[in-house]
Amino acid sequence: MLNEFSILPMNNALTPITSITTGLTTALNAGSKMTLINNMDNANIKGLLNIGYLNTKNGLLNLNSGYLGGALGADIAFGGFSLFGAINLAFAQNAYSGKIMDNALNGNYTDILLHTQAGMRYNIALSNTISFSPLTYLSLSHLYTKAFNEKSLVFAKSFGDNGQNILGGNIGAVFALRLPNKFSLDIYSVYEHILNTKQISTNAQFLDFANSHFAIYKPLSKYALRSGLAICAGAISYSKLSVGIFHEITKNTNSIGTQVQFVWKFGEAKERE
Repeated sequence: MLNEFSILPMNNALTPITSITTGLTTALNAGSKMTLINNMDNANIKGLLNIGYLNTKNGLLNLNSGYLGGALGADIAFGGFSLFGAINLAFAQNAYSGKIMDNALNGNYTDILLHTQAGMRYNIALSNTISFSPLTYLSLSHLYTKAFNEKSLVFAKSFGDNGQNILGGNIGAVFALRLPNKFSLDIYSVYEHILNTKQISTNAQFLDFANSHFAIYKPLSKYALRSGLAICAGAISYSKLSVGIFHEITKNTNSIGTQVQFVWKFGEAKERE
């Protein structure tokens, strides 16, 4: 089941919302996963633990984030079709730094991400070793940011608790190739369109000025393209180790990441994932 459940969580793809920023934002992401799969006759149930690090930069700010997430997902097969769904809860600790009027600016804050998704895919066997699987799904994310204060000699801001809901429609495909010696290669690409909003916002005030309440708005890219590949070892045994890279591009962001994943299967042995 290659979909958003198998990819690093978006986590801070929306941040930093603490300042109005322009231009292209670049991000580097590295993570590791431990996945348990219970195989049944026509279904897989997955539990996942995800740990990672994210660095995001633009012309004004540098953001470093560490995150820890857990997820539970399942997929059910009906002939060539598979229905899948998942829920993911992740926590992130973030630290950013920059300058304002030649004065150092920094802040620390916590994010909580709740992400759900549900959809379907169709599995097409092109040969005994090659398969192609188009898929489509809806995703709903709630990103909650806890209140915090910036530190700066001038124009430091205080931010209140804030929550954002983002609904996305996704369509994509997975290409899988079995290689000799129990190796396999997975290539995927997913296009997302945000359905419910064009911007994200947060409430703030300047620490040095009483009653200086205002809202900060940041445009949200309505389109995203996520692509990647993974090389897996032991794809037809009870355990699997995979190493992959992925790339995400939107109107305002350009992200690249790496991921190492270990999978342990129990229950009836299945070649389907």
